[in-house]
Amino acid sequence: ALQGQLLEYLKRKRAVWILFDNLDKGWPPHGVGPEDVLSLRCLLEAMQKLERGLRRAGVWAKGIVFIRNDVYENLVAATPDRGKVDYVLVDWADPQLLIEVLRRRFVYSGIDPKLPFEEIWAQICVSHLRGEETAYYMVERCLMRPRCLIELLRFCRAHAVDLGHHR
Repeated sequence: ALQGQLLEYLKRKRAVWILFDNLDKGWPPHGVGPEDVLSLRCLLEAMQKLERGLRRAGVWAKGIVFIRNDVYENLVAATPDRGKVDYVLVDWADPQLLIEVLRRRFVYSGIDPKLPFEEIWAQICVSHLRGEETAYYMVERCLMRPRCLIELLRFCRAHAVDLGHHR
């Protein structure tokens, strides 16, 4: 009865998106174990089964799992039928892309969108330290985990506010 009511509800929607993220919180940063890869493969198979079942019932459904590139490589290496998993690689190899993400976050927070990134950065942070640009120094070291840079900046802002600093 519950499944029938859920399907009736979902049919009124245009789509169902099933998103999995932060699966790697409990995994080591380097060297995912075979049991983690097996769990991930089971999750992907269960998600595909759920998508097919919902589509047969007239509900468009799509599942997405966000994982690190090294985890994906281990998954592919451990999967006998490699071509069945669709993927999109989001590679943060270009520091300018992360700079643009930061600029957009600052603009969204109320900073003038016409200003170039360097001027925005100088408003909120010391622009150079020992002759090196602080923004690019931090960005180049956070490309593997851009979310960590955003969290670091959030922490720095809170700390500056606590100390009464304007930057």
